[in-house]
Amino acid sequence: MTPTTMADANLRHPFTLPHRLARLDIDPGALTRNWQRFAGHVAPATCAAVVKADAYGLGMEAVSRALHRAGCEVFVTALPGEALALRSVLSGPRTTIWTLSAPTAAHLRAAADARVSVVLNTVEEVARWAAMPGRPEAGLHIDTGMNRLGIGPAQAPEVAATIGDLPIRYLFTHLVSGAEPETGWNDRQAARLDACRAAFAGVPLSLANSGGALTLAHRPGDKARIGIALYGAHPRAGHAPAIEPVAALHAPVLQVRDIGPGDSVGYDATWTAGRASRLATVSAGYADGLPRTLSNRGSVLLHGARCPIVGRVSMDSIVVDVTDAPPVAPGDQATIFGPGLPIESCAHDAGTIPYELLCAAGRACTRVWLGG
Repeated sequence: MTPTTMADANLRHPFTLPHRLARLDIDPGALTRNWQRFAGHVAPATCAAVVKADAYGLGMEAVSRALHRAGCEVFVTALPGEALALRSVLSGPRTTIWTLSAPTAAHLRAAADARVSVVLNTVEEVARWAAMPGRPEAGLHIDTGMNRLGIGPAQAPEVAATIGDLPIRYLFTHLVSGAEPETGWNDRQAARLDACRAAFAGVPLSLANSGGALTLAHRPGDKARIGIALYGAHPRAGHAPAIEPVAALHAPVLQVRDIGPGDSVGYDATWTAGRASRLATVSAGYADGLPRTLSNRGSVLLHGARCPIVGRVSMDSIVVDVTDAPPVAPGDQATIFGPGLPIESCAHDAGTIPYELLCAAGRACTRVWLGG
């Protein structure tokens, strides 16, 4: 008889097991309330939901359905493929889906066929779009300081001549530091966009992102594009409207051990115990989206106690010092970010931003939508 391996047994197991034990809990109620608050805050401007990068890791299909049920009718993606996938989910005639890029004729044709609106970023794209029969609805991206995508202000008259009487839905720009008005960039970019607007009489603007919606309350533009704030991270702390946390990253304790003074932990022995210590190994590592920069810097929450990460972040695990925490046992859930440990704090410890943490964890971990 051929021996049965664990892999064989798993193939016949009647239950579906998650690939990763680390899980990203997502609260759809908090998500939709965040959108509703911003929709009220930027009114009478339209409040569009940015769902690019798989809705910042939370799942574009589920996020968009939840927001659509809450009343959102305008969605923004980065890439044509994202927009086409979203159109297969939200097919209603009143739902507008934008892609911030459509660099080829094939992308334009696919967008037109799927009723996806496109943002034009170059003189060549504008010419291609203008010559296209059955062209999709389009907006024009004016680069006012990012130097990333979009036509320069000096090119605006040429583009306006190419477009002629063809309808342009919005003039877009992207804020350099929307959440930090003290830098002066918001006013500088708004002035540059206004100067270009003279060539496109009557075309509404899409200026504000999450940070800009908070700091440009006196002029949020005609369409605000809200991204990170929907997903529970503050682009600028201490500013209304209140933003509710949406995602929490948890992982179980696998093992608890005691070590003595002078014992080290993890690869390259980068941490050495200065006293008798109790350690817990947690099932989360860089394969679950944890930045390796959390090594010897970050912390987790266990039974309400903040426990430092000691040693290197490994592929599938971290080790935390629970010496001063209430008793910890295998199976206990550690919070890497979530209630009691804000994602902004975790991002600060890692030397990064909440955007990166959400995108990485959402792509790697098991996503759980609270409430089903």
